[in-house]
Amino acid sequence: MKKFLILLAITSFFSCGGLKDVSKLKEKDVVLSVHKGPCGGKCSVYNIDIYKNRYAVYEGIANVEKYGIYAVKLSKEQMNELTSVFDANDFFGFDDNYPIESPDFPVITLKYNKENRSKTVTGSIHRPQKVLDLQYALENLAKLPNLKLIKANAPTTVEGQPQANEVSQIIDNEIIVQLQPNISMRSWMEKYAKFQVRVTNKIQATPPKWVIYFNKNLVDADGFLKILQNDKEVKNAEFNKKITHR
Repeated sequence: MKKFLILLAITSFFSCGGLKDVSKLKEKDVVLSVHKGPCGGKCSVYNIDIYKNRYAVYEGIANVEKYGIYAVKLSKEQMNELTSVFDANDFFGFDDNYPIESPDFPVITLKYNKENRSKTVTGSIHRPQKVLDLQYALENLAKLPNLKLIKANAPTTVEGQPQANEVSQIIDNEIIVQLQPNISMRSWMEKYAKFQVRVTNKIQATPPKWVIYFNKNLVDADGFLKILQNDKEVKNAEFNKKITHR
């Protein structure tokens, strides 16, 4: 996986012949894809599809760095690298569906079509780490500086600092948490079960950032934030904020 990520970072993805009209690409020709839907908060919403002709098409819909439709063509080696990662992680061996514990969680779908086999894996926050890693590998395509803009879209619900006409208000029973690498969110939450901690949203994929709810009738809000900030398994913790217009 690391080798693949390095390859993405250092290699140009443009072909000499330029990009074709991506509107003519057919769904039946998709080899790999990841589609991420909306959630109850400000989750990123996007689609990434990679076709038999090695064209990769990214569509940024909401809460993303790049809005609109972008495309790039992969070399044969790069295409093989991607499919090899899915094969090495036995994508066809995963369950078709993983539980989505809340209607507020985003629905995330990964698909792999190989010869006469087709596999779709659907879930949300709680999926095997290997499935998450495959999602992140495809997401890295959206970060390439060589993507070519095909069609621009207006930004939708952008996260960021309050603008001049906006006011931020702390939500004192929600904390944004980033765990240390290789720490499982599900296992980590068990330490704080007595405070009725639960995940309400995942606001960033890489590195993962989560919004957690806790019952402030069971623990002082400021005190609980300090507990998390001193937790060695937590990299960052801060209160969530609500942005409203004046």
